[in-house]
Amino acid sequence: MRPPGKPMQMADVVKKNVNFQRRCADLERRRAELLHRLNLYGAEAQAHRTYKNAQVLLNSTFRNASIAQRAAILSAVEWTINLIEIDAPMI
Repeated sequence: MRPPGKPMQMADVVKKNVNFQRRCADLERRRAELLHRLNLYGAEAQAHRTYKNAQVLLNSTFRNASIAQRAAILSAVEWTINLIEIDAPMI
């Protein structure tokens, strides 16, 4: 951690960029896992409104969100997929 008022050194900038890229990669990996999990359901589940909401969250909402918001969106999608899994036998 650098003291206030001291300019960042190049090593600090590189480390900050690596951490940012790692967070982005982790979020993208988690998004891909959730998309795969969502796509495991059949046509009946895909016609369900909850399925469509999860698709919108994973695609357009995720892409338009900031990095900080993306983690919360993925948590919401995971919760939504859990709802689909509970309702799946009924669908």
